[in-house]
Amino acid sequence: DSVCFDSDGMFTSERRRAPVAQRFARGQTMGLLVNLEEGSPGCGTVSLFRDGQRASEPQPLPEGLRGKALFPHVAFRNVSLHAHFGPAALCPLPFGCRPLQAAARADVEVRAPPAPADGRYAVHFPVGVPDEGTFEWLDALLRERPGLVELSDRKIVEWAERSGLQRQRTNHHRTSNDRPDVSFGVPALDDLSARKVIRTVASLVPRDYVVMEVKSNLVKEERQELLRRFSAPHYRKIAHVFMGEPSKDYKSQVHSSLLAAKQEKLDAEWRSKQHERERKRQIERRQKELIEQRKAAVAAQKK
Repeated sequence: DSVCFDSDGMFTSERRRAPVAQRFARGQTMGLLVNLEEGSPGCGTVSLFRDGQRASEPQPLPEGLRGKALFPHVAFRNVSLHAHFGPAALCPLPFGCRPLQAAARADVEVRAPPAPADGRYAVHFPVGVPDEGTFEWLDALLRERPGLVELSDRKIVEWAERSGLQRQRTNHHRTSNDRPDVSFGVPALDDLSARKVIRTVASLVPRDYVVMEVKSNLVKEERQELLRRFSAPHYRKIAHVFMGEPSKDYKSQVHSSLLAAKQEKLDAEWRSKQHERERKRQIERRQKELIEQRKAAVAAQKK
């Protein structure tokens, strides 16, 4: 879960992107205000300031972020960035508030990254037939162990969409979770340069990973290359080979997912029909109003 402002004045929250702020560019001092003061009209909101002046109205934090530690993050390109956390604001705001560096101990959380007991991180390599339930298995594993980091093209697409990008319509019909259609109109994403960077950097950042490359994990040469990237002694490589009849729990999870998808489709169709009925009612009401207006105009002319 996350929220963000971008330089175009767009605010992204819960996968929705809307214009709420003024644009900003280089040479300006931007400030982000998180209002968590109980009793304040803007409690539970985040606001953007530019050179000490308000650049956006307060935007509500999603329910999933309320009451949790929030971690600041800045993404930038083709500019130099100076991050400033206090103790005094570079551009004073119209009111008083504490910058992060001057925050009270009770208002912040110091969190050490979790480390495995034996000092070795697990790297999981699922091996199975394409389109035979490997990603359904992965979804169940991630629900069970949310600390795992998925390395896949599917995850790259999800990151991009959560950042506010939208995939363009294409004529590509042969796509899959293993190789989804990546058409955002951004060259560095569309040519899968991001995949190359992530593959290079991931092994340098100790984490528990799931290398979700269905085809590559099946092909010996490609699998050996992926294994070589995690050859450091602090990594433990684990293979998950899918063969034979799946377990009852797995079948139950798949059936539940299929039922949920079917129900979601039915709900969407019902909402669409309701919207269409409401649209027709509004058209009919508008037509009646126009008829009444014409009758009134004709009656007025006869007088």
